[in-house]
Amino acid sequence: MEASARRLGLADSSSLNFNMQAAFIFLGIDKAVFAEQVQAGKSFAEITKDHGISRQKLVDTLMSDFTAKIDDVKAKGDITQKQTDQKKQARTPLLPLHPQF
Repeated sequence: MEASARRLGLADSSSLNFNMQAAFIFLGIDKAVFAEQVQAGKSFAEITKDHGISRQKLVDTLMSDFTAKIDDVKAKGDITQKQTDQKKQARTPLLPLHPQF
């Protein structure tokens, strides 16, 4: 499996390797601001709410970013269509249940 597939967490379907930069851009903050807010005791859901964005909208954004990246890895021939479908299916129910969200 190529490095791009491993970076997306495609080697382990139980992991949640979403692009946090996509979330930061969506929220209009950078990693440092996010870290400060987490250190202040806020959850990702609280940070999202503070920026006037619903939790579901954040989940949708992260899933969309993840789906695009998985499709890119497939397009490069690093994984099969079956693997692509499995990875998407494995992630879909997990994100909304993840404690950070």
